Amino acid sequence: MCDFSGKLTAWLDRELSASDAADVGRHLRLCAECRGRVEAYGQVSRAFEAYCDAYCEDVLASRPRRQLSRRTLTVSAVAAVAAAVAALFLFASPGRVRLSLARTPALKATSSIISESATQVAAQAQSASPSVQNLPELERRHAAEPTRRAAPRPRFAQTHWPPAPPAVEIAIPADAIFPPGAAPEGVSFAADVTIAPDGSAQQIRLRPQLTEFERRPTRP
Repeated sequence: MCDFSGKLTAWLDRELSASDAADVGRHLRLCAECRGRVEAYGQVSRAFEAYCDAYCEDVLASRPRRQLSRRTLTVSAVAAVAAAVAALFLFASPGRVRLSLARTPALKATSSIISESATQVAAQAQSASPSVQNLPELERRHAAEPTRRAAPRPRFAQTHWPPAPPAVEIAIPADAIFPPGAAPEGVSFAADVTIAPDGSAQQIRLRPQLTEFERRPTRP
C-alpha cells in the first residue's frame, strides 16, 4: 500500500491544496492500484448520490404538504455516504480490519412436551360414562360403536433452528468519515456487520445515532 492511499478521497472531494492535488495527480498516472481505488470510490459516490436524490424526490412527492427540515435531509444524505464509506472500508481493505467475532450459541431443539391438562382430560373422558338410564336407544348405539380415543397432541413440536450468523457492531464517529463541519453536530454511526461462514462480510447495515439528543434530559 502506497503513501498516497489516504489522500485519494480528499483528492476526489477537492479538499487538498494545489500542491498536494498536483502530487496526487502525478502519482495516479504511475500507480495502477490507486487508479483502481479512485475509480471504485467514484462509482460508489455516484451511486449513492443518485440514491439520495431519488429518495428525496420520492419523499417530497409522497408528502407534498409537509416539508422536510434541512437537518432531516442532511442526516439522510450523511447516512447514505457513511454507508458507502463503511462498505469500501470493509470490502476494499479486508486485511486491515481485525474483528473479534462473538458467535451466538445455536438454539437447542425443543423436545416434545405433552400437556398434563390434556392427559387428565383424556383420562376423565375415558373413565366417565354418560347417564343413560332413561335412554335405551342411545345406550345401544354407544355400545355398538368402537371407542376410539384420539391421542393427545404435544403442545410444542420439535423444531431445529439453524445457528444464527455472528454479528459485529462497529461504532464509527462522524468526524472520522467526513471533514470537519460536514456532518451535523452530535451525529455518529453504528455499523452492524454480519459475517459469513468463510469470514467475509455478508451484510452491512448502518444506523445513524443522534447522541446529542439522547443525552439531553427529558422535561416533564
